Amino acid sequence: MSETSESEVNIKELGEMYAEITIQFEAIPVKEPEVKEIIPDVPSPTHSERRKAYHYQKLLREYEVAVLEGINAKKNNFK
Repeated sequence: MSETSESEVNIKELGEMYAEITIQFEAIPVKEPEVKEIIPDVPSPTHSERRKAYHYQKLLREYEVAVLEGINAKKNNFK
């Protein structure tokens, strides 16, 4: 489906002479690329992967608590 539009514009009138410009716009259809391969959904984690993630998060939380306790201890020592 192509849409076209034409307009005539008089730039300057000089007595019986004038300049005329015609501009035409046409939409060019874009072909969408075809899908060659469907990427499968990401598989859900296995029990082992969930367990490792849990222990990793637990370890991070322990480090976070230790750092906060260290910061609080420093603040209390400087008072």
